[in-house]
Amino acid sequence: MDLDTAPPSEDEGALTGDRALAAAPRALRETVELFWSKSGRDGLTRDDLDALRALDAAHTPAVIQKAITESVERFTRRGDAPRTLTFHYVWESLRAFTTRKAAAPTAPPKTPRPTYPPGLTRLH
Repeated sequence: MDLDTAPPSEDEGALTGDRALAAAPRALRETVELFWSKSGRDGLTRDDLDALRALDAAHTPAVIQKAITESVERFTRRGDAPRTLTFHYVWESLRAFTTRKAAAPTAPPKTPRPTYPPGLTRLH
């Protein structure tokens, strides 16, 4: 198998099948299955899982799925094997924007301003 058509390095930390799905964020399990279907891969590396977590925090599943489909089409047009596609590549293609709202900042409660009796004006 030559390096251009080989899937990304499947080191000892790579997961396949149900173990890979269990390790993926719950909301993105169907997205992982789409990724496998489109790319021809059958597992996730540690880098894929890290990128998946970042994608989950920043984007909705629909946006990630569209990016996967577009990435596979781009790889095919360029003559690259879709099996070489990674979630890190998908993350890089989407990192310039976000589709999820950021969590509201948790500021400490403000201390109430002192109240003054009626008719008394505070001088600055």
